[in-house]
Amino acid sequence: MDQPIASRRAFLKVGALAGLGVLGAGTLGACASAQSGRKSESIALEDIAWDGEFDVIVVGFGAAGAAAAISAAEAGAHVLVAEKAPEGSEGGNSRYSSQLFVSAEDKQQAFDYHRALAGSYSVPDDVLDAYAEGLCEVRGTLVSWGLDQTELLDVTDVTDADINALAANR
Repeated sequence: MDQPIASRRAFLKVGALAGLGVLGAGTLGACASAQSGRKSESIALEDIAWDGEFDVIVVGFGAAGAAAAISAAEAGAHVLVAEKAPEGSEGGNSRYSSQLFVSAEDKQQAFDYHRALAGSYSVPDDVLDAYAEGLCEVRGTLVSWGLDQTELLDVTDVTDADINALAANR
């Protein structure tokens, strides 16, 4: 198979995009009203008062759970994160996408790539538009959370040949 999309690099980009979708969903799910005066802090399991109150409970600490917890805490919420994986095995579904994050600087290129990636599946333009816009905004958010921006892939690095190969496989 000599199509450009079959390359390892393109495969990793597609896997990273799936992880970013999970991140975006977690971020949207983290919306909470701001609670002024509360300080964010980590609490160990044995220190939790199980009759305590939390504004947001995040189940799972993969990319989506981390984004949800951080976003809620930044909004002033008192957040509980529950993770069932043993220590050292955390990461949820993001472990399967190599915990990669991608972003985009050009919204139209990101839109075009994802339109081609959808293949024969019907994805409404407004959904793709929102996703492409999010890819353009996520870089600043992740960097503000401490991510080294050199670790971000730009989905617009995908070549026209990659997009054409995806479109041909519809």
